[in-house]
Amino acid sequence: MIDKKIKDGFGRSYRVSIDRIKSLSKQVAPIENQREAVKEIVIYESKIAAAKGMIAVCAEKK
Repeated sequence: MIDKKIKDGFGRSYRVSIDRIKSLSKQVAPIENQREAVKEIVIYESKIAAAKGMIAVCAEKK
């Protein structure tokens, strides 16, 4: 049953036209929400870098 679905869904005769691909749309979050998410990520990345630095210092003191 699975083999039939794969065969039916992915054959060469089921190609999609470029126009069909261009007509597809994807919704994304508003740019302001994206910017806010990036700010949070930068904060977390800096905290992670600081923690890695502490770990390295502790390892050197051993």
